[in-house]
Amino acid sequence: MIYIIIGVILLAVGGFLEYNRRRQLRRVLNIKYHQTSSIADIIATYKDISQSLGAGNYSQIVEVKGKAKAKSPLQSEFSKKAVVYCATTVTREYETKVQKQDQEGKTYWATERRSEVVSRQETKLPFLIEDGSGEIEVNPEGAELHSIQSVDRFEREGEGEFFSYIAQNIGGSGNNKTLGFRYREWIIPVGAPLYVLGEAHDRDGYLRIGKPKEENESFIISTKTEEQLVKESEGSAKMSLAGAFVLGIIGIGLIIYGIVS
Repeated sequence: MIYIIIGVILLAVGGFLEYNRRRQLRRVLNIKYHQTSSIADIIATYKDISQSLGAGNYSQIVEVKGKAKAKSPLQSEFSKKAVVYCATTVTREYETKVQKQDQEGKTYWATERRSEVVSRQETKLPFLIEDGSGEIEVNPEGAELHSIQSVDRFEREGEGEFFSYIAQNIGGSGNNKTLGFRYREWIIPVGAPLYVLGEAHDRDGYLRIGKPKEENESFIISTKTEEQLVKESEGSAKMSLAGAFVLGIIGIGLIIYGIVS
């Protein structure tokens, strides 16, 4: 019975990998299919359509490349930079004593180093992308965001701003000793070169780029180049295909073995 259960689990994982393969290939197709447009051309097309059909009728998948701008940018939490997007985590790293058994069944105590996320935050705001020909607002809600890691530092016991409170409440005594905190931050800074693939529309009363209505269309805001995105997705699709094939063969084999044995 155990072989059948393991086989079913492997088939399920293989099915997920196949789903990921198709998703990555669809993403590649969307990126390659849409050609980069100048923002000036998008605005001109929008004006022509809105004049003939009226406001609220414009909708078009567009690909633009430019730099991030913001009239009132955010300030990133740790690096204190002007940004349009910021995500942070604070991870507590600690040592704890756990009971284990050796090969002879004897119990002993061992010290293990572990970690837990004690804070996770994400902040973003609508921003402008400018390509030299013009600028257009981008609403990042629902987007696949690729940012830049701006902070990755470890502060030992007593150094971090979180230490005083957390060490007193959840660590530092008994079997649980706080070693310190790791601070990580990811940002899209003002002025960063961006690749944006999304739907230009005027459903909100003015022209902006946002999440497409159609589920099979991609919405990407990335600090990576178009070429990097395509290469990564194609690589992920190949790995997923190989994994799905191998796990599928093993899973079917285990199920058959479990049935006949």
